[in-house]
Amino acid sequence: MLKKETIADLANELHGLPLDEERAAALADHVVRLNSLVRASASQLAGGDEPAQFARMLALLKRPAGT
Repeated sequence: MLKKETIADLANELHGLPLDEERAAALADHVVRLNSLVRASASQLAGGDEPAQFARMLALLKRPAGT
């Protein structure tokens, strides 16, 4: 469980972004759900997966054909 206080403290300390309790709680819940999804799908990722390759693929797909 990720505490809303942890999210609020990190947002303020790292980004100078004050959060009210409701927003911090919502963000904490969101982070927990995202983390669960990533952990569940981690077994499908190859050890050599490179995040930059994904960005490169998106950039290539964005280019018009023939360029």
